[in-house]
Amino acid sequence: MLLNRFKTGRIPKLLLTYLVEVIIIFLGITISFLFEQWREEQAQKKEMIELSESLLTDIDALKARLTEDRSGSSAWISQLDSLRIQRTSGKMSERQLTWFYKMITGQFVFLFDPYSPTYMSAAGSGLVHELPDSIRNQLYDLYRVQLPFFQLLYNQQQENITNFRNHTLMPANAYLYRTEASPISPDLTMLAKEIQRPVYGNFINQIIITEKKVYAMNEDAFDTLSDLQGSLRNYIDEVGR
Repeated sequence: MLLNRFKTGRIPKLLLTYLVEVIIIFLGITISFLFEQWREEQAQKKEMIELSESLLTDIDALKARLTEDRSGSSAWISQLDSLRIQRTSGKMSERQLTWFYKMITGQFVFLFDPYSPTYMSAAGSGLVHELPDSIRNQLYDLYRVQLPFFQLLYNQQQENITNFRNHTLMPANAYLYRTEASPISPDLTMLAKEIQRPVYGNFINQIIITEKKVYAMNEDAFDTLSDLQGSLRNYIDEVGR
């Protein structure tokens, strides 16, 4: 009878001991899992913050390029408008003629690089898909739609100028230069007469129209960049909490 009591008293204690050990093991596993999950979340947050900050750096650089380009585009529109007015009046200044000749002969360089190393890398690795949908859509609209079209207009403008130079100006080059002048210094009096041809009026109007489109798209892209900056900064603040 004492043996039975001993046995019946010992079994619950053993079960309780085993139960406590199981609970401790379970808690240890759970805590370890939660800690690892927390570490992964923190690492992902850090990665997304770094991505966002890098995107902001690219945006700052692109906004600076757009600002510089917009200034140049505005100057072009002003010069072309003055050229058109002077051409209509028949009184063209040497300054305008010289500027036009430099423009038509490709002495002004067309350079605009909308490339974002950070976005292209994130898009290639798939990391961009970890960003909120709203930011991802803004990035896509900017780098896949707006800026490529802006670049297309840039290329179109340069192509129009090159084609006009090759097919219209080059045949006239034989008589545009003074015999005693440098090959890059045209006879401005003869150039003023050459510009009076109707084809030049159409060309100037076409360049003005395209340049105004370039200017407008520059402003739109700049506004999109500003909105994207705000979204990324808000996202960084939210993730960093």
